[in-house]
Amino acid sequence: MSALSEFVKHASEHIKELDEGILATRLVVGNESCDLDSVACSLSLAHFYWSTISSSFFSLPLLNCLREDLSLRQDIVWLLNHLKIDSSYFLFLPEVSLSDLPHPRVTLVDHNVPDESIRPYVDEIIDHHDDALTFECYRVIEPVGSCSTLVAEKLLSSEDYEMPNDVATFLLSAILIDTGNLKIETRVTEKDVEIAGKLGSFVSLSSDQLYYNVLTAREDVSDLTALQILRKDFKKSEAGNFIVGFSSMTLLVTDFLATKMNATSDLELFSSQQELHILVLLSIQLKPLRRQIALYQRPGLPPASVPADLVDSIAASLEADHQLQVERIGEGLFDGIIMEQGNTSFSRKQILPLIMSCLTDSPPDEVKTHRLRGFPRSETIYLEDPPPLPLPASVKEDEKEREKGREEKGERETTGEEEGQLEPHLTASQQGSLLQLESISARLGESMDSFALAQDSDEERNKTPSPNASLSNLADRSISSIDDPHPHPLEPQVIVSSPAAILPQESDVPPPAIPEYTPEEESKDTRDFRLVMIGGEERRISLKLIELYRPIVQHGGYLGNDQTAIVVISSFYLPPKSLRNYPQVISQLFFYVLSVVEKLVVDDYVIVYLHSGAPRNSMPGIQWFHRFYRMIDRRLRKNLKNLFIVHPSFWVKTMLRLLRPFISRKFYRKVSHINSLKELNEQVKLDAMLIPEAVRSVDHHLNPSHYLEKPDSPTNEK
Repeated sequence: MSALSEFVKHASEHIKELDEGILATRLVVGNESCDLDSVACSLSLAHFYWSTISSSFFSLPLLNCLREDLSLRQDIVWLLNHLKIDSSYFLFLPEVSLSDLPHPRVTLVDHNVPDESIRPYVDEIIDHHDDALTFECYRVIEPVGSCSTLVAEKLLSSEDYEMPNDVATFLLSAILIDTGNLKIETRVTEKDVEIAGKLGSFVSLSSDQLYYNVLTAREDVSDLTALQILRKDFKKSEAGNFIVGFSSMTLLVTDFLATKMNATSDLELFSSQQELHILVLLSIQLKPLRRQIALYQRPGLPPASVPADLVDSIAASLEADHQLQVERIGEGLFDGIIMEQGNTSFSRKQILPLIMSCLTDSPPDEVKTHRLRGFPRSETIYLEDPPPLPLPASVKEDEKEREKGREEKGERETTGEEEGQLEPHLTASQQGSLLQLESISARLGESMDSFALAQDSDEERNKTPSPNASLSNLADRSISSIDDPHPHPLEPQVIVSSPAAILPQESDVPPPAIPEYTPEEESKDTRDFRLVMIGGEERRISLKLIELYRPIVQHGGYLGNDQTAIVVISSFYLPPKSLRNYPQVISQLFFYVLSVVEKLVVDDYVIVYLHSGAPRNSMPGIQWFHRFYRMIDRRLRKNLKNLFIVHPSFWVKTMLRLLRPFISRKFYRKVSHINSLKELNEQVKLDAMLIPEAVRSVDHHLNPSHYLEKPDSPTNEK
């Protein structure tokens, strides 16, 4: 009998005999799809605990599905037959009452948001998806290609555990399936490759043969009914007031409707059984590779609860996403919408948040349930700073002048000498100095910023400024005429159309679309809030309040071939001070930016700050910038390698000089002034960045002789 067979048989036979002599019952639970990765992790980790912990502890896997649904996972069925494991001994979550077990403790694998029934017992998480941060417990969360990679790493690193052949086969199969035999570049990581290589030494089949056998079994749905196919790989989520189901299938929707008996009626039956408002079908054909999306609205729902045109609205939103490249097909095949997916690299993990975003009026990065490569949450180890990035000649000259000025004036920083160390609280005199600087900042007048930007840049190039050029007007015209920014290729997102049409200018009346909450209203409306940790304190962010301004921060790709993340902050999306609740909005936006940067950054990173193109009179005061600096986490300060300020104006440079006594010397030295997008492109490639058209217009005006042409849309990239 194989190791796993012996283990599950023992667990099944002894679960009812457990008594108070057991100090703890360790249960390992995968996600509700009960796919190969979840089952492999549940079985393997539970076997590991059973093999290595004291007999006073009991360990068992719980499969998170109905017993009859296991037969729908043909890849798992093939592995069970291949390894001669009797699935009749398996235990399923719906069949077990945790409260009847002695001292239950739950480990979540392959997900991090538990069912309410097991939530009180969760004390460990091992997962590779984005951390929802719903509660605190021990967690190992890293965005590798497969959760089985993390479980296998734990097992292989233990000196007390001998890896059985069947455990290694299950884990390796899951890794290969999740990463396309280690060939899907957007999923596979170095750790996946390393762990797969180690597991291969315990497996009798070659990796290629194992992958082919498991994949062939998984894709074969010829013997399944339409209802079974809909149930086979199904996920259900709440999106605002709607319940949405996602069924993935390995045959095209058009073939599903044409070849499966009662397919149309089973769609209605399944939607009713699952109490869905919307059912989304995500289908794939491997040879040749094709993907189709179908949207189906459950019939008979009250119009008051579901708009009649909801499916059309979702379809229109997907059609507007230039990366997805969908086109409606098969009109009249069924009472829904079918779309051919032009960009076949988008899987469920990318499409799900796009659809959820349409239903919640939130950007996809707020509703996504998948992780994106490159944003691991592993702990950072602080080492000596690597050499700074090579700077262009103009920036080097700027640095020399800055150092020369410091030596001539004998300037000294009074606080924050250690880059990663937060300064002590300001003394009364320092606070008074900040208030004085705030007054100076106000007298400088932010409205002069656009003119100063042109004048300052022209003077630096020894050019004669054009007396007829008004960058303020230029920026206004650019803002009011731009199209929607396209989503980032790694992180699809839906951005409100025509930002300038709804971002009020200095003389505009605040738009009614933005709710201006009172504190009492905020406390009542809990639908669109996020709790984040900033500076060691829990902060509550109203996503609804800052809805229009969240594109202010974005992921701009990576620097060269390493994992140095590029974070882009664009003042184009700053709220105007004409908003009656501007202090509240800017404060919430400040916390939001910090929380997003914390989420994006792994180790080293650079910030690109696009200063031009902002609405007039939108910059917060100097105390706000000082507060921003003080709230930056020690790790983020330490790992910041460069802060590139693009199109720095006289106002920005003045603010930096005024703030200098209050920030660390090391941090200040990382600031580089970049005068053109072409100069920026020499430091960080702009291919993955969303540069607002207003910024490009300003750049064209300032640098007509070496203007950087707009690159092809990233949506054309594969």
